[in-house]
Amino acid sequence: MKKIFSIILVLSLLSNMAVNALANVDANGFDIQNGVLVRYSGDDSNVVIPTSVKIIGYQAFEGCTTLKYIKIPTSVTSIGPSAFSGCTSLKSITIPTSVTSFGPSTFSGCTSIVSIKLPIRVTSIGEYAFNGCKSLASITIPTRVTSIGGNAFAQCKSLKSILIPSSVTSIGASAFVGCTSLASLTIPTKVTNIEYQTFSACTSLKSISIPTNVKGIGAFAFSGCTSLASITMPNSVTSIKDRAFMNCRKLSKAIFLGDAPIMGNSVFDACDPGFRISYYSGKTGFTNPWHGYPTKAEKYVKVKGISLNKTSLSITKGKTFKLIPTINPSNSTNKKVTWKSSNKAIATVSSNGVVKGIKKGTCYITVVTVDGKKSAKSKVVVK
Repeated sequence: MKKIFSIILVLSLLSNMAVNALANVDANGFDIQNGVLVRYSGDDSNVVIPTSVKIIGYQAFEGCTTLKYIKIPTSVTSIGPSAFSGCTSLKSITIPTSVTSFGPSTFSGCTSIVSIKLPIRVTSIGEYAFNGCKSLASITIPTRVTSIGGNAFAQCKSLKSILIPSSVTSIGASAFVGCTSLASLTIPTKVTNIEYQTFSACTSLKSISIPTNVKGIGAFAFSGCTSLASITMPNSVTSIKDRAFMNCRKLSKAIFLGDAPIMGNSVFDACDPGFRISYYSGKTGFTNPWHGYPTKAEKYVKVKGISLNKTSLSITKGKTFKLIPTINPSNSTNKKVTWKSSNKAIATVSSNGVVKGIKKGTCYITVVTVDGKKSAKSKVVVK
């Protein structure tokens, strides 16, 4: 009898909870409590969130497979974890500049979304944020973002290129794993470690520049990048972990600019049959073979000068222009450069020389060679 009474009591409590939950849902399917959108239970394909909402809560729209378009009002400042996870039909979303943060897995599994522009006030991209967004072809990352979480863009198979702003200091493990269309990428100079599997299985990636501040390359970091032909290790690299470049079938050469780093197991296994390692005379720790790979010392060619394709340029606010450096001599060993704007409020410059006009005014963009600290600058007028 006691067991029967207990079961009846539990069912009664659950029934009351369900009634209370339904009582909070309005005619349009929104459950809004104290400014938090707790859950959307409607089935509309086009949704406009009410202006009374300040926070989109945890899993608020998760699994809404009929949702195609959504507009978020300027009253919203935060989007919770998994808020739109599994919205497989979602194609377009407008995120206002009022949003300053969004949680992990926010758009995970949104397989139909093609492009998205993140608000300028966002400072981080959480783990699994766009994981499995297989149709995502383009995304704009704000210049205030400092970190990209693990698996953030994993399996975004349509993503061909992405501009990571110079503000980024860390990129998490497996952040871009399986981005099979990604052909080019510049890692910001402030990044100091390339984590486990960060770019693994990026089969279209033909070239990548490792910044001069990187100290470690994690296990499987570039494994399976079957289009990668060559790689240059800056002298800052002190360790490369197991199988970091394994199965990069077209990788025929790895150039080391500094002393020999600590090497893990099978780092360059299953690469091009003619794979070899080059280092420069005077550097220490190398032998022939080195860790089983053919190794040869080469002459180091120093940078003598640098110039830009434009010594002055005029651009409109919001537009971009790519400055192209020419290094002399052309066969210089280390062609890495850094970029700097004299006034980021007027114009910014990316780590690969793309200048963007921010507001009217004049500033200077300077490029400096890592080797020899040779420099050149361009006057930028934003209209």
